[in-house]
Amino acid sequence: MAETELWARVQDGDGEAFALLYRRHSARVLRLCRGLIVTDGRHDDVAGRSEDLASGAFLHAWRRRGDIVVESSILPWLLATAAHLHANDRRARIRAHRLLRRVAALRETLGGAQHEVEAAAQSSVFVERVRAAVRTLAPPYRSVADLCILGDLSVRDAATRLGVPEGTVKSRLHHARGRLRSALG
Repeated sequence: MAETELWARVQDGDGEAFALLYRRHSARVLRLCRGLIVTDGRHDDVAGRSEDLASGAFLHAWRRRGDIVVESSILPWLLATAAHLHANDRRARIRAHRLLRRVAALRETLGGAQHEVEAAAQSSVFVERVRAAVRTLAPPYRSVADLCILGDLSVRDAATRLGVPEGTVKSRLHHARGRLRSALG
């Protein structure tokens, strides 16, 4: 069956058609994911991380199936999405590494574990307050806040991920920040 026909069935919610597309393309998407992870120089649990990344691309396709236009094959979209997910994961790891360096520097500056624990506790309480406040936002603002504020994505990346113009993301982000400022004091 042609992929455009399969995709039309998927857009109607046909799980079997999606399973067929998964079987058709999962090996190729998984190969790309393995290559991306190995290229990063990370060789710990390549198989597991690759499977998680590939699964994320397919999950994203299923969730966005109503928005995706397939001209001849869903494969290019899946590969691009896997690459974007990998880039997001890589940025998150870089941010985590930077945070660990800051905590180490804080430890040296303060010279005691008590100060570090207090700072980390205050930080985690504040982050949880922000997350709780984000959950109260209306869906369009919540999705932008999740990506740009909590996920630290750029406006451009968030617009691509959401499938909306950058200006829309900027506007929603502006409103979300205002509502969060009010909610957090």
